[in-house]
Amino acid sequence: GGIDSIFGMLTRPVRNPAELAAAKFEEDARLEKEEKSLQNLKHSLQSSQELTDQMLSVLTSFEQRLSNLTQMLPIHKLTQQIARAQKNIDGTLHSMEKISGMFRSIREVETVLEGNLQDDTELFLESVQRCGEMIQFFQNHQSFKSSDKAVKRLRQLSTNALTQCDTVFTDHLKRSAGPLNLLKLTENMQALSEKEEIELIPESVQVELRKLCSAMDGCGFYSYLEKYKDKRSQALRLTLERFLGEKQEGEDETIAFDRFGKRFLITVEILWKLCKSERMLAIQVLSNSSRVDSTFADTTDGLFEYFLRKGEELVRGKRVENQLRVFVMLDILEALHKRLPDYHTIFADNGSRMNRLSQLVDLYASACQSGMWEYQESVGHHPAKLVSKNGTVHEITSNTLNFLRQMLSRTATISRLEAVQNNDSFVTVESLFQQLISNLETKAKSYKSAPLSHLFLLNNFHHILKGVKHSDLEGIVGPALMDKLHLMAEAAERAYLAETFDRGLKIMEDDSANLVYKKGDTELAKNSRNAVKNKYNELNSFLDDLGSSQSMFCVPDDELRNRLWKSSADILIPRFERFHQKFSGLPFTRHKEKYFKYDSKSLRTMVERFYGDT
Repeated sequence: GGIDSIFGMLTRPVRNPAELAAAKFEEDARLEKEEKSLQNLKHSLQSSQELTDQMLSVLTSFEQRLSNLTQMLPIHKLTQQIARAQKNIDGTLHSMEKISGMFRSIREVETVLEGNLQDDTELFLESVQRCGEMIQFFQNHQSFKSSDKAVKRLRQLSTNALTQCDTVFTDHLKRSAGPLNLLKLTENMQALSEKEEIELIPESVQVELRKLCSAMDGCGFYSYLEKYKDKRSQALRLTLERFLGEKQEGEDETIAFDRFGKRFLITVEILWKLCKSERMLAIQVLSNSSRVDSTFADTTDGLFEYFLRKGEELVRGKRVENQLRVFVMLDILEALHKRLPDYHTIFADNGSRMNRLSQLVDLYASACQSGMWEYQESVGHHPAKLVSKNGTVHEITSNTLNFLRQMLSRTATISRLEAVQNNDSFVTVESLFQQLISNLETKAKSYKSAPLSHLFLLNNFHHILKGVKHSDLEGIVGPALMDKLHLMAEAAERAYLAETFDRGLKIMEDDSANLVYKKGDTELAKNSRNAVKNKYNELNSFLDDLGSSQSMFCVPDDELRNRLWKSSADILIPRFERFHQKFSGLPFTRHKEKYFKYDSKSLRTMVERFYGDT
């Protein structure tokens, strides 16, 4: 191959010098480039070697450290054991210190608890709590030699201290948790209604009671709870008993019923607030909230039962005047309906109480309905002979109007009753007036005097019309019934005037044409003279009776009395004047003064003395 190369070179054509120079330049450049590449490679190899040497140094150091660690491992394990032992020693020392502190605390607690709670209440109660904690501690460390002895002593101290707490707790209740004076409290119902709660126990006492409860609860001492329930239950029951009271010996039944009914109505209005306040008191006093509901139920149970029993007694007790009874019942029923949401809020978790309260509401609704029906029946069956002698307005008329006025002021309650009652049996204004009118007409027939009978009806019908007209009653009576009453009053007035004056008017009729004269026209015949004398005698007798009887009658209403005076004068006096003018000039006697007993002036005076018994 070398020979061939040489041969090739020898046989290659010879280039000129310029080409050779150019080729040489190119070759030099290529060699310089290659030389630089070799230099870079050499530098890289040198850097790699340095890194390799460093890595070997690190590995050698790591190997040396591993070797040293292997030699130190037994020493480290020994150090851990020493640390563990140190920790155990520290724990033991701490426990010993704590135990020692507990024994020292026993002496401290003993000094406080053997004293009086009242000396320093805060310190005493704090010591009671510490006593409980120490009992728990020594029970958890029975391995100590003196634990049993310590527990025994602490329990003795705790029992004595808790007994003292219980005694003080009871004393607080006796002094500050007695019955309320509801008579004084309800003097201003407006102010009472604006209060959220009723203060049953002073706030400062509540704070003390709660501290005592907390201390006793913390030691598992719960005997105070029953005492709390008993005291509060007794206080609430006495509060209501003293307020409602009992019927006094010899007290009139109606007065007793009215007094009791009004106070029971107030009770309905405030009992829910009293119960609400009792619940809030339990929340404030009892440190354990889980006991509030049961405690509240127990403390208010007697109060609620007494309330229900008294409410039932009011309905089922001795009957009194029916109108008073009806409206006392209606007022209580309205208050019950009004306060049911409040009672439901208080007794939301006590369905039994709400059921009992609903039954009481139903009882009062039934009593109101039957009471109104009985009142209507009593109006219709009121004894006919029980009338006044002077024909004045009968009390049954006034009572019926008052009854309607009272009904009008309770329309919401009555409408609620009407909605749940049978319409055939519900009392209406029309049916009540029908019974009243029927009874008045029956009573009018008991008068022997026809004028007085009609005047009695007139007085009563006029009283009804005047009482109803231009009042709120007019709307519920209605125009048809008002028109009927107007017609009846007008008929009674006409009948009264007719029965009063018809006899006199008949006497004063002009029958002068029947008189007989003799000796011309200057002297009356004897029979005619006697006829004129009889007329005057009859008229005088009629007027005497009229003045005497009418003066004993009564028309209590000024307007009606003035109208009747005018009507009487308009009927009587003009007719008398015509009669007297006609017959007084006749020659029927020489002693006319015996027959001219009345004149227009005396008749007017007599008429103005009508109804003198008013």
